[in-house]
Amino acid sequence: MYLGDFLPGQPVKFPWSTNAKTGEAASRSVQGAVRVYKSSVTTEFTAGVLDSTNFDGVTGLQYGTLDTSDAFYVAHEDYTIALVGSVIDGQNVNAVLGCFSILNRGTNVALTPGVISGVTLPTTGRVFVDGVTHPTGRFRHRQIYSGYGASVPNLSAVIATHTLSSGRADLTFVSNTDLAFGVGDRVLVI
Repeated sequence: MYLGDFLPGQPVKFPWSTNAKTGEAASRSVQGAVRVYKSSVTTEFTAGVLDSTNFDGVTGLQYGTLDTSDAFYVAHEDYTIALVGSVIDGQNVNAVLGCFSILNRGTNVALTPGVISGVTLPTTGRVFVDGVTHPTGRFRHRQIYSGYGASVPNLSAVIATHTLSSGRADLTFVSNTDLAFGVGDRVLVI
């Protein structure tokens, strides 16, 4: 089941059910693990995965949530959520629970252009972007991208905080990494 196209950092929520061989609701006798795979890469990811069994005390009703703020989750990729190593009604079960993408479908995502006017990376993990007029806090968990012609093109970072003053955004990032954004770089907030 395709769950949708999400913004970077947006939580992915996915309800699902478990059933016995004859069709009635059944609990997992061995919970197994919910894993996430990026594209066709076989390395699984489990950090930030919440797996609630028998949700609200209802047998067979399961509910999962993924925290997509980790650097594993990037725009323009597809992801698969899988249950691995579970036992239901005495049967070993491995199953795909759902698929989703991050900014990989359609063109209805609001893009906000700007120009880097100040950088304090890596010391404080901040950049200042001129030309941004959206209210404070609106860009939390969205991403900033450097485009063609930037000092280092195709950089991206997940935004942790965003404050606005006189058309200048002050952005900090979820991960304080040594990103090479440079003054004068044209960027997009997606």
